[in-house]
Amino acid sequence: MAGCAESGAPELRQVGTADLGDRTELVVVLVCGMAGGPPRVAEAWIAQAYVTRTEGWKRRTLRRVHPREITLAERDAPPA
Repeated sequence: MAGCAESGAPELRQVGTADLGDRTELVVVLVCGMAGGPPRVAEAWIAQAYVTRTEGWKRRTLRRVHPREITLAERDAPPA
């Protein structure tokens, strides 16, 4: 998904999730400039899935996570 940074420069945004178990997941929004450069975390939160009778599955935010608390790992790197 493309968008623009506050400076007006174009950027790509991607949402990623990681399962934390018990129907909770870490949701991370990654941002990367169109000219390249390393991705950075724009925002992140821990969400939990729940079901309603009328609307089906939904997610509620349990806790916002500061972007500095997230460490990005290389996709093909071995686990530390």
